[in-house]
Amino acid sequence: MLKTTLSALGYHLSSRTKDHEIFAYHIVHLIQKYKINIAFDVASKSGSFVEMLRRRTNFKGPIVSFETDAEHLVNLKKLQNKYHLWDFYPYKIGTRSFQGEDGIECRKLDDIAVAASVDVSRPRALIKLDYLSLYSGSEIFAIMGEYEKNINAMIFNLDCARKDEMSGYCEFFYGHGFVMTGVYSRERNPDTLEVKSVDYIFARRTELN
Repeated sequence: MLKTTLSALGYHLSSRTKDHEIFAYHIVHLIQKYKINIAFDVASKSGSFVEMLRRRTNFKGPIVSFETDAEHLVNLKKLQNKYHLWDFYPYKIGTRSFQGEDGIECRKLDDIAVAASVDVSRPRALIKLDYLSLYSGSEIFAIMGEYEKNINAMIFNLDCARKDEMSGYCEFFYGHGFVMTGVYSRERNPDTLEVKSVDYIFARRTELN
């Protein structure tokens, strides 16, 4: 059973029961245990992660979001005055800064993160990356640039990864100085409750800031 295996490795597997509460629990755990004081939301969509941070976890630190979809940007602008210490940018985050043929600007996280952290004493960041499949291998860490040393915790959307892929992700994160602390189960067999896929992975730095 995956749940037994993951428990033996020291991290927690949750079901889809009360989805928002369970997901928020994971976030609260990351923020409190790893002393997060700034958050980055890559591929923010309509801002649901920002709303969760402010409303369900009571996170008070700065939040920086990135989103390129025009429709989502309209929704983000509607939320702009609702939450304090929150900025969003119409950029894609990548390994270098350039203007794409589609007109979308790509920026390195360093370009924004350093300025966003100027008033944060000893930054201990949380980063959420949606669409993990869009970032290949070490590129996931390369997009963080020099700012990666300030990141204490990460959340990755796996888009329905198979449960038999989890050991590979464990090795991948460990090879970059991070360990998995939890996984969020997106789908289970309704009869056996066996996990069929994983939606999110939670990870933290092995040597915390």
